[in-house]
Amino acid sequence: MTNSVDIFLSRPRYILRYLGIWPKENHMIVHSIYKAFVMMTQYSFILFEFIYIADVWGNLDEVSEASYLLFTQASVCYKATDIRKTSTKNKETLRSVSYECFDDVYVVGNNASLGLG
Repeated sequence: MTNSVDIFLSRPRYILRYLGIWPKENHMIVHSIYKAFVMMTQYSFILFEFIYIADVWGNLDEVSEASYLLFTQASVCYKATDIRKTSTKNKETLRSVSYECFDDVYVVGNNASLGLG
């Protein structure tokens, strides 16, 4: 039987593992290098955005568009770094959600566990 973590987080967990953000169970040095490479590319985009803003400083349209991309990318980098820092807390939270009392709550057609019928 699938648990609630598998039902709701299978696709986002797969995507985050592909991007090197979500940790794998079997930790290898290649995965650590891949994680560092992905994070380096994310932070280098911010650096290049600063360089681009300095280059087009007189054009208001270009500066505003580059600033929007800069702040969007900065928030992505912050969120990815925060996920990496709190990955053990995230795993503990997912483990606590996967207890038996939560497994049947969101299964389609099981209204008895919700007290609905």
